[in-house]
Amino acid sequence: MATAASLSADSPATASPPSPVTPPVLGEDRSLQDQPALASATTLTTSPNRQRNLTIPICAGFLAAGFAWFYIFALTVASVCAFILAASAVQVGIIRRWRAPISQFTGPSSPMWAEALKRADVLPAPVTEVTTESLEGSDGTRMVACCMQGWRRSMEDGHIAVLGYNGDPETHILAVFDGHCGKETAQWCGAENHVVSHIEKAMKVHPGDPERALQMAFLELDATLLRSGICGRSGATACLVYVTAEAIYCANAGDSRAVLSSNRGRVVQALSVDHKPTLPGEAQRIRGAKGFVWNRRVNGILALSRALGDFAFKQCHGLGPERQAVTALPDVMKVLRRQEEQDFIVVACDGIWDVLSNEQVVQMLRSSSGNSPASREAIHGLLRKCLSPHPFGLGCDNMTVVVLAFKTSIQGQRQNYAVSAPTSSEASKVANKEPQTDSPSTGGASPQPVVATQERQ
Repeated sequence: MATAASLSADSPATASPPSPVTPPVLGEDRSLQDQPALASATTLTTSPNRQRNLTIPICAGFLAAGFAWFYIFALTVASVCAFILAASAVQVGIIRRWRAPISQFTGPSSPMWAEALKRADVLPAPVTEVTTESLEGSDGTRMVACCMQGWRRSMEDGHIAVLGYNGDPETHILAVFDGHCGKETAQWCGAENHVVSHIEKAMKVHPGDPERALQMAFLELDATLLRSGICGRSGATACLVYVTAEAIYCANAGDSRAVLSSNRGRVVQALSVDHKPTLPGEAQRIRGAKGFVWNRRVNGILALSRALGDFAFKQCHGLGPERQAVTALPDVMKVLRRQEEQDFIVVACDGIWDVLSNEQVVQMLRSSSGNSPASREAIHGLLRKCLSPHPFGLGCDNMTVVVLAFKTSIQGQRQNYAVSAPTSSEASKVANKEPQTDSPSTGGASPQPVVATQERQ
């Protein structure tokens, strides 16, 4: 009672009377503090049941996915097996009536194969006939030029070979012209008088400066082609070597190449650089002439950046001929003559250099059974080596090779052959011959050309 009196005394006068205490019902807890605990307990007791209820659809989903993947796999295997069986049936002739339609689309004798060869400008079989021109100068040098049409439908190469130019027994001119988009330009340049006459005129304008004279000769030659209109849309690379008693000059425009062999093949020196549109200097000139390089080609068409002809790429007005997208201005390289060391010079089109390297070509010419590098047998072997066995790929282009062998190379080759094969009667005759003796029929300064021969390999 004392506690009740103290509480009533401390409470304010306006305090509400205490609410009646309701006795708790059995199994029921009305306190707010116990309700969260009751909810959590209920959740804990029901969560395992919910997990068991989710397991069934998950397993069913995995099972359905497995069946779907198995169905796809089985369908794929069945399709592959059906294709193999059908191909085998056609191959062994079970379904013979299918073989005729299939043969129309595959095989070398099919129409589609012939159409593909025609589009690629190649023949079903190569033309292996070799045209050979042989010259021998009064100073002991020898020059041989060989041409093979190969897989191409026409021969688009040209060349010139001049020994004893202008009455000088130590001055020679050899060149290769690799045509494209037609044979008109290369064959016109291959006519000896055209190139030689332009060189002669340029030498008179620039006496004592063969480098400038050769550049002028190339540009004047290109201008003559433009005025004549005979080349049409064709063009040709030009690689020309001008040999004097003092130096060797190589003027090159395009991707034909000249190589000098010295010290019996131990030193191989390139006399020219292939002019490709991807070279930085060439690409800059092409862009300056409002052109572009795409797929390693000038305007996506021409695979080289310098050539005679090709006037469709020389139409940028306001620029000189040397600044056009495709120019005929050659690079001229000069090498001093060392008569005791230098063996021979090889000038060839890209049909040779695409297959073999500079060193391989030199070694093949030197190791030709003791023959001179400038021999018919040596060059014919080189052409056969570069000829592709198939109508596609490397070795399907026209092939032209011109070799100028100096006297030192011929003498050295004769001595090597005499040592390597002393029992051969032919080798004995060559070994016993005086190395300094010249043919009496070539005593003059002018060369004695041998009639070009035709033979089938």
